[in-house]
Amino acid sequence: MDAPPLTLAQIARLPESFPDSVIIPPHVIEEGSKPWRLALVGKFLGHSVGLDKGHQGFHSLRTTQHDLEIFPMTNGFFIFLFTDAADCDRVLMDGP
Repeated sequence: MDAPPLTLAQIARLPESFPDSVIIPPHVIEEGSKPWRLALVGKFLGHSVGLDKGHQGFHSLRTTQHDLEIFPMTNGFFIFLFTDAADCDRVLMDGP
């Protein structure tokens, strides 16, 4: 049986002798990555683009057939979360 996960308070109190690495079971990685399997990270080249302009710009350029969500990140990067694998592949291979 797996041990319950540590809380942040417990992690803060770990002894200095605790190993510097944490082993994450493959099933945890698999489950955690599922929502992002159709996500791409990208940046509009040129000047900085805010979420409004980035969203409008991508939607005017895109060749996708289905919905997608766009999330702003730092340094002008965006996460493009697709709802359709073919759309994600098309943008990855051919651009927006």
